[in-house]
Amino acid sequence: MTIVSPVKRLVLEITRKCRFHCLHCSVRGGEEVFEKELDFDIFAAAIDDFASLGGVEVAFTGGEPLERRQLLLSLIGRAKSCGLRTIAYSVGYSLTELNVNELAKAGLDEVYLSLEGSRETHERITGIPGSYALALRATSRLKTHGIKVSFHFTPMSINYKDFGHVCNVARLNRVMCIKVLNFVPHGRGFDNSSLLALSSDQRREFHRIFQRETGLGIDFDFGGRLFDFDGIPSSCQASQKIVLTNHGPVIPCSSQRSSQIDGRPEPDFVIGDLRTSRLSEILRKRFQGPSEVSNSCPDLIHLENRTPSMNKTRLEDQEDLMCRCNGSDRPSSNSIEAHT
Repeated sequence: MTIVSPVKRLVLEITRKCRFHCLHCSVRGGEEVFEKELDFDIFAAAIDDFASLGGVEVAFTGGEPLERRQLLLSLIGRAKSCGLRTIAYSVGYSLTELNVNELAKAGLDEVYLSLEGSRETHERITGIPGSYALALRATSRLKTHGIKVSFHFTPMSINYKDFGHVCNVARLNRVMCIKVLNFVPHGRGFDNSSLLALSSDQRREFHRIFQRETGLGIDFDFGGRLFDFDGIPSSCQASQKIVLTNHGPVIPCSSQRSSQIDGRPEPDFVIGDLRTSRLSEILRKRFQGPSEVSNSCPDLIHLENRTPSMNKTRLEDQEDLMCRCNGSDRPSSNSIEAHT
């Protein structure tokens, strides 16, 4: 009997180590890593299981994944040997000529490169002078080596007006896709939420800015809908991807992150642990076929089944949820299918 999982994207948070101190980082990159991070064998076994269950794509993230350079290169090779597409998230500083050449040799397909605004804004967010120039140099290197580049942008109160600038930089550098994620107040983003969170008026203004950029040669990837301005909640279900954290816990969505110093996931959302179980076992327990399993975020269900809070509009109620969700899980209702 062959088991086919609805999970098509595997996200490996291979480290929390990073040399930047981005204001919105959900895993507190740049701070000391206290937990013991998983080794190659555990991550490789998870990739094998994912491929055997019908997976399509592996994304490597952190922290900065190249802080564990050899592990990253080895895991990319393992994923490619299983016929999987590979993506790495990066803030750019580690994308030296040597590293980009090695990534290309390993078979990396795409990099989501963080670009959070103009030079001044980007460097305010990363906390690193010169980080804007590093991102642009990394863009050039990746394209020279045949690795697809997409920019990664998180609209926040301090940078949403720079979205047009990011789009212009993308067009000038022939970067044809920008991945836009909602700000989630987890980790360091929780500490800075009063500075970073968009207000209702700012969300509407960002929507207008975004509309001006559509149809001008760039694709925009929201994963899910960025925001429903008609006040109808989006039905986001974390069922097409799975997130493996750097120290073992498995969660269905990157947004199930606590504000703790070690970046632990919210306990209620942990669906397994790679230190004690294979990924195949965790997925079989999570998606028990042949009946469909509705996998909606409990916060979303709560929001859909209640009236607006006192002194709040429906739109403001929805923002309470969207501030906690990065919108990266596509709507789906799936189960593991058993085939004889």
